[in-house]
Amino acid sequence: MSNKDWRSKMMNTFIEEVLESGHKIFILQTPYQSVVISIPKLNWSTEISLSLCEESKYDHILSSLIFQMYEGNCTQLTQQILPLIHTNNTLKQFTYN
Repeated sequence: MSNKDWRSKMMNTFIEEVLESGHKIFILQTPYQSVVISIPKLNWSTEISLSLCEESKYDHILSSLIFQMYEGNCTQLTQQILPLIHTNNTLKQFTYN
């Protein structure tokens, strides 16, 4: 895959959302069947394989947030993040009202 093709693929699989908590989240699907999740306000990011089961994805996000955050509700934030990742290896647009 050329650099141009790779960049085109990345542009099609990028999501920017605002969570209920008010944090802006960015999710980027890589060409390697994983996603990079980033919340700049928390100075936090993680990479998760899309081949993991939902429980493993949840545990990975939660443990990473607990390591980064000393205060706040990591469980609630994890529950807001997880629906943004679709198990069919494609990202799903999701809006919180």
